[in-house]
Amino acid sequence: MKKIFRTKIANIIQREIPSFKESNEKTKLSLSKSYPHLLGYFEDEEIGIVSRSKSLEMAQQKFLRDQKTVLEAEYLDEEKYDKAMDLSSRSLAEYILYREKIISKLETITNKDSEATIHNLILPKRSILKNNHNITTIYNNNLWLLDNKYMTYTTAMSERTMQEVVEEITQGVEQESDSNRPDLAIIFSDNPEDLSCKVDVVIIELKKRGIKLSKTEEVISQLKQRATKLMNYYPNRIQRIWFYGIVEFNDEFKLSLKNEHYTPLFSKDTLYYKENEWYLSLESDIPYKVGTYILSIDAFIKDAKAHNEIFLNILKEGFKACKIN
Repeated sequence: MKKIFRTKIANIIQREIPSFKESNEKTKLSLSKSYPHLLGYFEDEEIGIVSRSKSLEMAQQKFLRDQKTVLEAEYLDEEKYDKAMDLSSRSLAEYILYREKIISKLETITNKDSEATIHNLILPKRSILKNNHNITTIYNNNLWLLDNKYMTYTTAMSERTMQEVVEEITQGVEQESDSNRPDLAIIFSDNPEDLSCKVDVVIIELKKRGIKLSKTEEVISQLKQRATKLMNYYPNRIQRIWFYGIVEFNDEFKLSLKNEHYTPLFSKDTLYYKENEWYLSLESDIPYKVGTYILSIDAFIKDAKAHNEIFLNILKEGFKACKIN
């Protein structure tokens, strides 16, 4: 009875005072954009002007109520199992929204911002993260900006010395001092405790917006220096290496890459690739090929945004069809 009366009163107000309906629609649209993981929990029928804060509070309470019901259940029947799947999707949506905020911050970066601004948004400088299985680190790094597969790291290092990077690869074998610092290094291993288990390594170098061509081209030189150091452990300890340079592009730099026989790849902006050939020593006759990607800062941002939007839109559509009682 209460629901019937509320519906009738709401219909009268909307018919007699059209401005209320327009205002409420704007509030509901704003809530759905800011909190898509709560779609289905917002009240459809409210009397008078919809309070944004009240609607959000009530939706959050319903969400927490359902989480508590599922978490405290000793046995998941079919209904509770479906509810658990829905709640998991909504928790994932919260994380995707966090990603959206990081991308939005990157989009505001100009040539007035330092290289450190981009660097810290990917992985805070001087940090070392171990074991991606620890869920508490998921908000401490944004390696997914480059590719989602790089979230499955064994060790992620930000602006640590090459000596530290190599010691991590060789599992503690002491190395000669080397103070050069790659911007980002990611190490992958199927079994980090097994010294016979080879690792994959990713090295990333960054350059800020608005610098001269000579400074932009330094990224390639820096990647070559890292390769020279790492190739001493290839293929005995390192089985694969990938290099990334993230810079701002202009026509001069594109021509420079073309003359170096880099190949353009599909991207939302500019991305080039080349398999560079590296020799292990002066006596080596057979070079090893190592993949090198050079991408623009805009490609870095736009590609990440496109991938993230796919996930978010899929989740949103699923929530729209769901009405929570």
